[in-house]
Amino acid sequence: MKKILLLTLLFPLLSYCQTAYIDSLANSTYNIPNENDSAQMFNYVLLVRAHIANQSIDSLLPVSIKAIEFAKKTNDPEHLTTAYNLNGVYYKTNKAFKKAISVFNIGQKHAERINKPARIKCVLYHNLNQSHNILGNIDSALFYANKTYDAAVAAENIKFQSISLSAIASYNIKVGAYDNALNNLNKSLKLAIDQQDTSRIISAKLDIGKVLADNDKYDELIVLYSGLLESYDSTTLASKMDLINLNMGAAYSELGNQEMSLEHSYKVLNSNSNLRRGLAHGNIGETFLKLLKSGVPPSEIPLLQNANLENNEQKNEAIILNIISDHFTKSFEDFDEVNAANYKVFPLKNLGEYYDYTQNYKKSIQSFEEAWEIAEEKNLMYEKKNISKRIYEQYKKLNNPSQSLIWHEKFVEISDTLNSTESQQEVGRQLAQFEFTNIRLKDSLEQIKKDAIQQLQIEQQNQNIKNERLKKYYLYGGLALTLFLLLFLFRRFNVTQKQKRLIELQKAAMEEKQIELSKTHLAIKDSINYSRKIQKAIFPSRTEMTSIFPNNFVLFKPKDIVSGDFYWCYEANNKKVIVLGDCTGHGVPGAFMTIIGINILKEILHDGIFESADILKAVNHKLKSRLNQNNDSINDGMDLGVCVIDDQMIEFSGAHFPLYHVSENQLVEYKGSNIFLGNDDEIGPVKTHYIPYQKGDLVYLVTDGFPDQRGGERGKKYYYKPLRTLLQKNAQLPLNEQRENLLSEFESWLQNSQQKQMDDVSIVGIKF
Repeated sequence: MKKILLLTLLFPLLSYCQTAYIDSLANSTYNIPNENDSAQMFNYVLLVRAHIANQSIDSLLPVSIKAIEFAKKTNDPEHLTTAYNLNGVYYKTNKAFKKAISVFNIGQKHAERINKPARIKCVLYHNLNQSHNILGNIDSALFYANKTYDAAVAAENIKFQSISLSAIASYNIKVGAYDNALNNLNKSLKLAIDQQDTSRIISAKLDIGKVLADNDKYDELIVLYSGLLESYDSTTLASKMDLINLNMGAAYSELGNQEMSLEHSYKVLNSNSNLRRGLAHGNIGETFLKLLKSGVPPSEIPLLQNANLENNEQKNEAIILNIISDHFTKSFEDFDEVNAANYKVFPLKNLGEYYDYTQNYKKSIQSFEEAWEIAEEKNLMYEKKNISKRIYEQYKKLNNPSQSLIWHEKFVEISDTLNSTESQQEVGRQLAQFEFTNIRLKDSLEQIKKDAIQQLQIEQQNQNIKNERLKKYYLYGGLALTLFLLLFLFRRFNVTQKQKRLIELQKAAMEEKQIELSKTHLAIKDSINYSRKIQKAIFPSRTEMTSIFPNNFVLFKPKDIVSGDFYWCYEANNKKVIVLGDCTGHGVPGAFMTIIGINILKEILHDGIFESADILKAVNHKLKSRLNQNNDSINDGMDLGVCVIDDQMIEFSGAHFPLYHVSENQLVEYKGSNIFLGNDDEIGPVKTHYIPYQKGDLVYLVTDGFPDQRGGERGKKYYYKPLRTLLQKNAQLPLNEQRENLLSEFESWLQNSQQKQMDDVSIVGIKF
């Protein structure tokens, strides 16, 4: 209390001191000119900084205008650059970014006249980078980020080198070039560490965490952020703590550690930001609801053991449901208070899931429909897809077939839009362009090298001929010898200069081609990474998988950026379908086949075919038809495993695919038929397995990438028998631990022999 009182008494004095400082500085700047023009210009800079610190933003405009008038009198390009930068800062601070860019561009013209390295160039280019970035002009933002870096290197300004590398990484993240983003962020971090710039070190590590999260590297994100928490105190991290805790909470949730996820989310509830508080409330409510749905007894839910729970688990569930509802409501209120319309979709969806769990389907529909209105207004296509599916499921539970059909048609329409032929053609175009451009550039560079070497050889041969001719002149004596010697030396000098110029031109041409190759290679890699995002969007999302199979894991490890393996799920007519496929090849060719395979499966199931053997036959027929529709003989195809599951029975058929069923810790293998889809008009007999199951049983679908991988101490295949033993051994563990054990075993198998991954690896596990 005494501290608060002391600050209250001091505040008027501090405000007075700040105002007095500004008045004194303004008087010395306007009325007592400094004899040194650079010192006078620096007074304008100090005055602008003082007004920003005092939050008197409107005062920046007259100060910057007077600075421009002074700079015009000196006609010094450095002064003019500084003055227009100050004027642009006024418009940038007032969020008039287009006007700010216009003013900064005038400053840029003067900056180009500065012949020496100067810090003001770094400042000006950085302001242009930020303004273009806010307006969404990411290509222009990248251009000025590179100019900032070049100016900072010339000026030997380490701080702006670090800042500009982070800005370049921001562009890389937006276009999906994650390797380049990490490379630039690590360079930025090293520079910040060399300068012991704490603020830059923290910012660089937070940006690296974003890249790790986008690539599902949650373990590495947790290690990185935990290091931040250990290295710096809460005061140093004050402005970043909410972001750190939200990201760590999300990472722990993805890794299945709900207790740590909740612990970090709770820390954000005291945030001054409505958006961050709203996200934290939503995360906590979702986690509690997820744990209830998974069957965890209410009294064992983390961080709620002391929430006045009773011995009656039914009453405890009611208490926890009230807590969940309260978190979802507070999440909505926080977003609503700052009118964050896009964010309000999430608590409304969460309330819909809450009412669905409590079997209050009418209120569930009401919440989902409110979320739908916002998603439709903001054109949030992926949210509209998920919401329409949940609404038609709620109407289905209410036995309202007409409304259920309406919302199901909306769901199908949005799904088809998201997976349109245009998107698929874009993937194909980019993949084909990658192959063609890569080969063309390699050939072009190789030809340049060959031409240069050949030209040098011809010049050398010509020079050898001339040298032999000149040797004959040595026979002449006296004056002739002297004259010819001088002529020889003169010609040698000219030839040497000519060769030197030729070599320099050829070297410059090769360097130019190398730069062009580097830039084009970056663009190609960015394009392929974007194609990976499109392919990932075609596959079922984690939410879709979990909504159909609540207890599942997917180990999906492509050999290249895009994959020839795919997985897909579907639910209709009280039947659940899970499919795992392995297309011919991997990488670019395999990716084409996955798109065709998923589209064919959608057509078949929309046609009402739900028998596993009939699905394989239909896939073979459609695949053969599409691959040979232009009378071209194509031998590509795919192996496929199909499970159709109802309340009592698993129906399985496979084309070169096994199914592993674990019941009471005993693993049974059901082999697929010896057929290959896409090769023949009619395939042989397809065997169907009917497998009864009970609660707690597990099934696994596995492509041949894992068992066929060479590794270990002798470089041999892993084989199926050890894989079956590993699956049976891990069957009693939680699904997320099973996935981690399988991934660890695969990576250890590779490391022991230093082998490279040979094929795409996919394993799907489902627990009933």
